[in-house]
Amino acid sequence: MADLLLLQPFEIGGVSLRNRVVMPPMGSRHTPGGLVSATDLEWHAERAHGGVGLVITGGTSVHPTSVFRGNRGLDGWRAEGVPGLSERVDAVHAGGAKIFGQLLHLGRETIEGQPELAQVAPSAVRSPRDPFVPHEMSRGEVREIVDAFAVSAAHHLRAGYDGLEVHAAHGYLVAQFLSPDTNRRTDEYGGDTPVERTAFLREILERVRAEAGSGVPVGVRLSAHEESADGIQLGDTLAMVRALTAAGLVDYVSITRGVRNGYIKDNTWPYAVAADEARAIKQVCDVPVLVSGRIVLPEHAESVLSSGAADLVGVGRGLIADPDWVAKASGRKHGAIRPCIGFVQDCRIAQGGAACAVNAGAGREAEFGTRVVWPPVTARVVVVGGGPGGLEAARLAAERGCRVTLFEGDRELGGQLRRAARGPGRGQLLGFVDFLGAELDRLGVEVVTGRTATADDVAALAPDQVVVATGAVHAPVTLPGADRGSVLSVWELLDGTPRPFAGHVVVADDGTGFWPAVSAAELLLAQGAQVTFVTPAPAVAGAVPRESLGLLHRRLRRGGTTYRPFTVVDRVGVGTVDLRDVVTGQVERASADHVVALTTPVAQDGLVAELAALGVPAAAIGDAIAPRRITAAVLDANRLVGQLA
Repeated sequence: MADLLLLQPFEIGGVSLRNRVVMPPMGSRHTPGGLVSATDLEWHAERAHGGVGLVITGGTSVHPTSVFRGNRGLDGWRAEGVPGLSERVDAVHAGGAKIFGQLLHLGRETIEGQPELAQVAPSAVRSPRDPFVPHEMSRGEVREIVDAFAVSAAHHLRAGYDGLEVHAAHGYLVAQFLSPDTNRRTDEYGGDTPVERTAFLREILERVRAEAGSGVPVGVRLSAHEESADGIQLGDTLAMVRALTAAGLVDYVSITRGVRNGYIKDNTWPYAVAADEARAIKQVCDVPVLVSGRIVLPEHAESVLSSGAADLVGVGRGLIADPDWVAKASGRKHGAIRPCIGFVQDCRIAQGGAACAVNAGAGREAEFGTRVVWPPVTARVVVVGGGPGGLEAARLAAERGCRVTLFEGDRELGGQLRRAARGPGRGQLLGFVDFLGAELDRLGVEVVTGRTATADDVAALAPDQVVVATGAVHAPVTLPGADRGSVLSVWELLDGTPRPFAGHVVVADDGTGFWPAVSAAELLLAQGAQVTFVTPAPAVAGAVPRESLGLLHRRLRRGGTTYRPFTVVDRVGVGTVDLRDVVTGQVERASADHVVALTTPVAQDGLVAELAALGVPAAAIGDAIAPRRITAAVLDANRLVGQLA
């Protein structure tokens, strides 16, 4: 493993890194009140100890006009925050990594916060993602923000940061000055060419470099293109990089793609999504190039480096899913890498700070992190159910030294995650199942598939603890007339049985707006069906993460899907369906060859009571307690197994 390029030392502007793997800037959102917290320290320390060469901290605003109610980012301009920044530096250095600080201003973007001060921007051009028209900055206000970058840089340097990065990507303030779509100015901060529009960025870099002095590298993060017709294109970025590097303003360039709600790529995007853009940029500059975006596993990183596309690789969500990513890639730590499965769920929500659906330790490092040492336990543990929760429980129990047997009624492991993965573009969800299966094999867990374990089967093994992970099943479709029409539940459609539906299909969501119903619609489109999607909610797929919504709607609409919000199926007929408007009550009859409806999941917890009657200690986790999401199943497993004594 030591001969991998990603594990080789590298130097940026005089700072030596132990390898080429970078944790790119990701605001932990564990910074309540704009200051570093104990949870934030653990978040960063965990990944430094896991072996990365460099941690670039994100979410650091430079001015009060970049902070909103509900925003859990860091306030870089506040002098009282320096001690916390210093603690963060010490935590990362203790793990053997170097630390750079990223400085940003959000400009017209609110990142779902509520502005209390007027938003500022180069021009009064409203973001398509927000209802607020920003204030066009005067020359004096531009210089005030430049000063604010310098002040925040000085605070990071006082705290001991090894380097600094200016955030000029993702459609935030500096990028708003760079983009022809958002910069309509006619003064020295505007211009018709990409290089002219770098004036604001150049002033920031000059001031930050003056604060940094020699020996402290300064870099810039750029969206190679903004993925919009009127925004920054690759040719613009190439011109800007040539100018910035020729002027000696940056020691490295960090390359990404897209703007807010689009720069994080879900599992429908290819791996290493920005590698081609990085390669083009590397050809026009003589400073190191860092690239991020869907670099999930070591083979992705190694391919990027060996092909010459970049000098450094940013592994973001991969390090959220497994902080020991580098340690495992190098062979320093045993076990498979827990993969990011790319459905941008818990890592992108703001409530309570960033987390991870497949890693209960993310954001809970002090409780479930990789450096927490649980005392060994020699208990006999039986797990019933091979979905994500059951597999995680079996893995954890075996790690603690328990003798573990797992029963799964189906012939394949995965439970409902296997159903979810049958939606087009969702197959990568099974990466988590593959990881857990490989870990159970490594740890010597006895896995029995194709057998539904009874209470007597379990009791015969004399377990000290039974984990009931039997999940949930979906209720049958009970729509009036369902017995006379061609009706199926979403649960049945995704069970893997070939059902080549043709003609016109009505897909009925229940208003929850998550993936099951839209996956059913995509599967039907792939089979050539004509789809009408009905939901009582005011919008389709309202619970799907924003980062996935754009492409999801593009796929559904380009496939010819008709949307019917505020609508439910009232009755099914032979070749017809009655649709009722939930607001007006008006009923409309439409033609439909088939109806596929999302029904209510029902917890399967009966085994707990059966085992209790036999005097066998048992506890349910995941959907067997209450039907929820993968996050809950994984967290339940960690909490239950962590309590074993």
